[in-house]
Amino acid sequence: MIFPISLVALAAIVTARIPPMNTLDTFSLDNYDTIGDAASSYIVHRKTRKPFRCSFISPARLCPEGFCCNYVWDTCGKGLKYCSDHFCQVKFSTACDQFVSPKGKYTKNIPRPHNSKVPYGKLLTKCKKPGMIALTYDDGPFEHTDRLLDILKKYNVKATFFISGNNRRKGFIDDPATPWPEVLHRMHREGHQLASHAWTHRNLFKLTWEWDYDRVHDGPGMRENQIVYNEMAFRNLFGWTPTYFRAPFGACHKPCRKFLADMGYHLIGQTNTLKDQKESVRKSLERIRLSFRSRWHSRHSIIIQSSDVQWKSIEHLTPSIIRRGRELGWHFATIGECMGDPKENWYRQAAFLDDINPWTPMNASRSGVPLFSKNATSKSKPRL
Repeated sequence: MIFPISLVALAAIVTARIPPMNTLDTFSLDNYDTIGDAASSYIVHRKTRKPFRCSFISPARLCPEGFCCNYVWDTCGKGLKYCSDHFCQVKFSTACDQFVSPKGKYTKNIPRPHNSKVPYGKLLTKCKKPGMIALTYDDGPFEHTDRLLDILKKYNVKATFFISGNNRRKGFIDDPATPWPEVLHRMHREGHQLASHAWTHRNLFKLTWEWDYDRVHDGPGMRENQIVYNEMAFRNLFGWTPTYFRAPFGACHKPCRKFLADMGYHLIGQTNTLKDQKESVRKSLERIRLSFRSRWHSRHSIIIQSSDVQWKSIEHLTPSIIRRGRELGWHFATIGECMGDPKENWYRQAAFLDDINPWTPMNASRSGVPLFSKNATSKSKPRL
């Protein structure tokens, strides 16, 4: 006999000797990865017979070891809605996903020459030449990304993917136990451009540069880690890191832009955003078609921001945009092509031979990308 999920959850709670859910400050089992995470979160709440709160106004302030503070509820717990991405309040948590780095050496001090004529650290929202459309996809890779690659291959269109390395609890992008290494290698192999979208998709405006993990462990600032941890994952997969970046939520103020310039990044914005979760397919397509009509390709360019996390963008919007754009004479390009930047400037070498992550089966030396020699100079460029 198959029991409903609610009965299974109730049995787990009773077994753990936890008070009824309606006496606790809990929300739903959907907020946790497993029933075990839910149960352990309830145990924390039970200790004081009231919600274990975490904030500036809470006496305890910091969550117990291994727990995270949700940014809306100001309560401690585990799982997706507590420890991942922007849900986790770093100053009151001990187990945010962003505290954990990929394997290998920290990449901040790799050579970062400014070889490109494209401005560094300046928000860029249009192509160098008119008549171009750059399709860009944020937040992936995710479960729908392979399907998107199939569609782009069918239409022979090259796109740009702004990659987040450890968001949505999907696992590290360089972990061979996940499908992401093969997905990313396929992207690169099929001619798409890979760019950075921060490690766990945190709002860079809200994070401080100086704050150093407080009680968790010593280290550089949270914003720096959002950039560098993503570099480390790319390094572990390819031996290089991207030079193009899009800020999560579009949030990158003056200090953020200066830091990105110092780190050798081109900051990319957009002219159109597909509001995948907030509007219908028909409404999204109508907005894009109006842009096609109003922005004559002889004088304008378009950078479209979408997401390969959303099925609607992939299955419905992408094919329609490609067909309509070509009918009106637009040319589809990667962001690097849109900016008139040679391909050798899209990526930066980031590894010595002994830096490659031992857990990655497809390391840089096997992918054909040359690594740094010990005598590498700041003028060196990868041959991609």
